[in-house]
Amino acid sequence: MIFAPLSGAGVIADRFIYPIDPWAPNCNGYWGTCNVPDAWHLGVDIPAPAGTPVYATAKGIVRHTTLRTAYGHVVVIEHMLPNGEVICSVSAHLKSNVVVTVGQEVSIGSVIGYLGTREENGGYIPHLHFGINKGSYQGDWKIGCSPNSWWYGGYTSCASDKDLWYDPVIFITQHQLGPIAQNPDGTV
Repeated sequence: MIFAPLSGAGVIADRFIYPIDPWAPNCNGYWGTCNVPDAWHLGVDIPAPAGTPVYATAKGIVRHTTLRTAYGHVVVIEHMLPNGEVICSVSAHLKSNVVVTVGQEVSIGSVIGYLGTREENGGYIPHLHFGINKGSYQGDWKIGCSPNSWWYGGYTSCASDKDLWYDPVIFITQHQLGPIAQNPDGTV
């Protein structure tokens, strides 16, 4: 499927917030390997109760909302930075009732879904997997050197894939502009 490129000031992601509150990553941080031996983690895991809202980390366009085996429901949002760089945020282990659809424009802080139970999220203790991939949305294809992995999957066995991802904690810290108040309903 071909997607229209991001354009216009209305979708520029000029600041970022953490996608869940509280933001408390566990031992399975970016590039960490505490849960899966011989693989690297392409994001951070934030434990929280099932039903916890997950927010759009910045303005963008939803490119993917699908159930993925062992990953629960996943939402991929494409964001354009002020410098023209395009990235994709990946939120996984969500309930089936995600509240966004492919092609929808989202605002920073809008609710995109809710954390799933162990039965809904691929069999894991409830948590959010959150990653930031460099580049525009790649569709539903596999990583070249890791044939069993989806491009936006949570792990890779290829050390070279690290260059395709940002450390989400560092990225958001560097792209926050002043204090941002997040209301209980997800608005900013």
